[in-house]
Amino acid sequence: MSRIRSSDRRQRSHASPGEQRPRLLDSVTLLEPRSGATAWIVALDDVPVARVAPGAVDVLRLLDGQRTLPEVRRIVGAGAEELGELVAHLSASGLLAEAPRRRPRAVTVIPPLTVQFATTRLTPLLTAISDRVRPAFDRRALRRTVLVALVVLLIAGAAAAVAQLPVLAAVAGAPLSLGSLAAVAIALVLATGIHELAHGLVLHLAGGTARRTGLMVFYLTPAFFVDVTDGWRLPRRRHRLAVALAGPAVHAAAASVAVLLGLASGPGPTREAASAFALAAAGITALNLLPFVRFDGYYALVAATDTPHLRERAREALDALVTGTSGDRRPWILLLGLGSLIAPTVLVLLAAGRIAHWSSSAGVVGAVLMSGLAVLLAVVVARACVRWVRRPGRRGRRVALLVVVLGAALAASLVVPVSRTVTVGYVSDERGAWLVASEADALDALLTGDPVALETQGVLLHQHVGAGSVGAPLSTGPTTAPLECFAPVRVAGEPVSVASRPLLLDAGEKAPRAGAAVVEVGDDRPALTAAVEHLLGLVDAVAGPHHSVHDHSDQR
Repeated sequence: MSRIRSSDRRQRSHASPGEQRPRLLDSVTLLEPRSGATAWIVALDDVPVARVAPGAVDVLRLLDGQRTLPEVRRIVGAGAEELGELVAHLSASGLLAEAPRRRPRAVTVIPPLTVQFATTRLTPLLTAISDRVRPAFDRRALRRTVLVALVVLLIAGAAAAVAQLPVLAAVAGAPLSLGSLAAVAIALVLATGIHELAHGLVLHLAGGTARRTGLMVFYLTPAFFVDVTDGWRLPRRRHRLAVALAGPAVHAAAASVAVLLGLASGPGPTREAASAFALAAAGITALNLLPFVRFDGYYALVAATDTPHLRERAREALDALVTGTSGDRRPWILLLGLGSLIAPTVLVLLAAGRIAHWSSSAGVVGAVLMSGLAVLLAVVVARACVRWVRRPGRRGRRVALLVVVLGAALAASLVVPVSRTVTVGYVSDERGAWLVASEADALDALLTGDPVALETQGVLLHQHVGAGSVGAPLSTGPTTAPLECFAPVRVAGEPVSVASRPLLLDAGEKAPRAGAAVVEVGDDRPALTAAVEHLLGLVDAVAGPHHSVHDHSDQR
């Protein structure tokens, strides 16, 4: 281990690149590789922040505030651009003496949609647990037994899921009872907590330390997290891989147990809750294994390939391909680079999709949420484009390519048709069928005869269950409706106050008692026109329900 120190304060932030004398902070430590490893660890206040190759260590040791960048370049034989990027990265990471110091904070915001609330209080607990179980896990036979049992459980769970596909599909496409929803929510919180503790426990068992734990809001979803960056110091690749996969293994095992419980249970709330939890846990497992974002799957890929900063290297390879410069041309790393660029936008869109179906019938609250997500998506895309264009080298080609891509997107938005729909709720019983909404204006804007598609308010899916058309307004309709007209939850009674309008079901159609109704309110229009109209609708909803942008009162 070596700690970089220097009393020279000659570096100045206003110096030209040739006059700068970069100096690492006194608290920056270079940790030698452990047995079997090749990468060095850069630590700040004894917390690992990066893995670097041995060649980079020689450069870091020369950043003592006494040498200019040209002098460092001559000593190590590095290129000016390469050395400049390294110094810029060190400065942005708060590792240079003249750079703003990144102090540990209890609350950390990670764009685009992650907020972390960190603590160090669970570290002693993980240490105590690992000290207790390490003697047992040091036995190879026990480790193999645990691994075999996990594989058997996952296979049994997969077989049970195949046997229950109709049941799982029905649960995914129907609202849950309030009791089942509460049970699933509690189980997911517990599973997520165990997921993160598994990361930390495996890290401690392998010889590392989980320095921070806490809560976070991740793409509109509450979750726990454990900082396992100390895993970079583990010399064995399989240990780093085990740390990364420990969390997904917990959710996969929990999903298997739940689907087996559902198979063993008869029809009823237990099967419903178990099936819903199994679907949610399986989805979380699949999402965690995606390698395109900094999820567990990405860190598993980093461990498997033993390549630090893999995502940055993949993006550099993709940039080299599109700009025509030399770089890595392996297909898998180019695919990783492309996916890492697209994935954040897709995740924001998925987050928007979680509330889009609900927001159109949720009035001002839904309008404000959708407006915020639309602005956030635009900011994320714009920032990504700006960062890419500002990369060193061949900026002109990047600008030209960006103009071509934006032009193609604009052309597509003028050609691709988008249906014009409004989502409300519906109720149906022996007395007839009615469209319902929390605000009367939503129904008043509909035209008599507009086609209506009826759907379930499912937790994961919206299944088509019938069709009809909008009837002429009447003043004798229901004034209350079930909650499942607007949300994927079943509760007793009809607790929601609503306005109503007749729904004329097509001949032979018999819809369930309540659900969502998607009304076609006009002809298809280009996507760009739809976006503008949607924006105007959001502004109108926020400004006030009595200022309608489109008035169809003369056509009812």
